[in-house]
Amino acid sequence: MNRARTIAAAALSPLIWWRERSPHSPSARPPEAIPSKNAEGRLAGMLHELRTPLAAMAGLVNLLLEESFDELQQKALLTRVAATVAAMDMQVKNAFDLHLLEQGRLRTNRRPSRPAQLIEESVARCAPAAQVKQLEIDAQLPELPAIELDPLHLDRIVCNLVFNAIRRTAHGRITVSVSVVNDHLALEIVDEGGPVALDQLPQFFERVESGAGAPNELFTARILAEIDGGSARAANRDGRGVAVTVLLPLGASGA
Repeated sequence: MNRARTIAAAALSPLIWWRERSPHSPSARPPEAIPSKNAEGRLAGMLHELRTPLAAMAGLVNLLLEESFDELQQKALLTRVAATVAAMDMQVKNAFDLHLLEQGRLRTNRRPSRPAQLIEESVARCAPAAQVKQLEIDAQLPELPAIELDPLHLDRIVCNLVFNAIRRTAHGRITVSVSVVNDHLALEIVDEGGPVALDQLPQFFERVESGAGAPNELFTARILAEIDGGSARAANRDGRGVAVTVLLPLGASGA
């Protein structure tokens, strides 16, 4: 049992698949102008980065198979497995989106969608990661009519921004809200991870080049918003954290 508990201590260290990184990269360029240099290095880096969560997940699954746990312990382990899987899924999707971007093949695919329902489903996929850190996600999602948007891009934007907020926040709450402002869908995600230095805010959405396998949640979210004709901005909120706002233009109303 001592060996199992030792493995557990290593496997259960909070969100081991997340690392703090300093965002710095070349100046922002329009989506169609992102260079494809270092593409092989980025792919190799991403594959290397995936080894860590894979090892963690293998350790967690082995614990569940080999040891006896009560219901609460088992749920905690499964929550960490779910959080790790969600993080890996996001990292792979981001890598694919950035590959399409570099190839000039990242396109929007609008269709009638209900944004509040889509955002709720995206937040639910991020919930295990928040539970691991004992964070609360407050989703304020009033029912909105169906509008023309790219549901896959909206899902990627929400998941990337919520995962980033979870990574930044040590304790407290993350608020997710949506509304319609001046013919735009306004998505806002506020964390309690402390303010960002004012001189760093302009680089908040820059691509992370240090560590080729970096998740690039913020960069990917911004690029997807811009591909869809929208924008993303960040601002400090009440000295407690950062508010990220994404504006997406409204298409034709659906049923």
